[in-house]
Amino acid sequence: MTITIQALTAAIKSPIQKNGQFSPEFVRFLSKLVNDRRLNAGPPQPITLSAGAFNLIDGFSYYKLDTEGAAASDDLETIAGGNEGDIIFFDAANSAHSIVIKDGVGNIYTDGSADLTLDNTDDLALGFCNGTIWKVALWNIGA
Repeated sequence: MTITIQALTAAIKSPIQKNGQFSPEFVRFLSKLVNDRRLNAGPPQPITLSAGAFNLIDGFSYYKLDTEGAAASDDLETIAGGNEGDIIFFDAANSAHSIVIKDGVGNIYTDGSADLTLDNTDDLALGFCNGTIWKVALWNIGA
């Protein structure tokens, strides 16, 4: 089954509801893409945080984040780059190096308005850019 441009546009037009949760339409859209194996974010790009930020790499939407200086924990406050409608995925490169996604500190606002932590390589975060800020949700599926 093919996803039309109209369905894509409708799904990403307003993925976050006023309560901070992903809209049901957006969740259904992502589930359909994943279940139909229609979404491929490409190979993960290794990124080391620098001063609480990382820069997007043109042409890539999947990132494996690691802490600056191999610290046990590091804060992610800013995602540098991105255009309205961009969607990225990121996870921790190392389960021993926690990435704390800070809500409202830089240009990141999280699902539930609370800091989120990638503390396992099985955790996955999704970011959506509205042109100014990044809205981030986390699937904490690690142990």
